[in-house]
Amino acid sequence: MKFATEKERCDFILANKALVHYCLPPHIRDGKCIDDLEQEGFIGLILAVDRFDPSRNIKFSTYAIQYIDGYMRTFNNKNTLIKPLRNHFRNAGEASYLYKEITSIDRPHGYGEHATSLVCHT
Repeated sequence: MKFATEKERCDFILANKALVHYCLPPHIRDGKCIDDLEQEGFIGLILAVDRFDPSRNIKFSTYAIQYIDGYMRTFNNKNTLIKPLRNHFRNAGEASYLYKEITSIDRPHGYGEHATSLVCHT
C-alpha cells in the first residue's frame, strides 16, 4: 500500500493494531512471553501493510490476519522444539529408563534410529 508520508503509514499501522490482539489468544502457550508473540504479530502487520494491494478488492483485515497469524505460528514453532519431547514423558522414571537405554547402545545410530527407539519404548 502506498502512503504519501511515513507518518500516514505509521498511523495506519497503529489504527490496525487490534488485529494483532485479535490473533493473539490461540497462540498463547505455557511459558510463552505474550510480548514476544505480540512483537511477531506486529512484524506480520507491518509486512501486510507494505505488501497490500487495494486493487485486488480484498479487505485489509482479511489480508493482514494471514500475515499476523503466520508470524505468530512460526514463532511458536521455532521456540517449542524441546517441549513436545519433554511433555511426552509421563514421569521422570520413563525419561530415566530411556536415557539408560540410549546411552547403553555401543554402536553409533543415526537420528532416525534414536527417534524410533524413543517412540517404541514409551
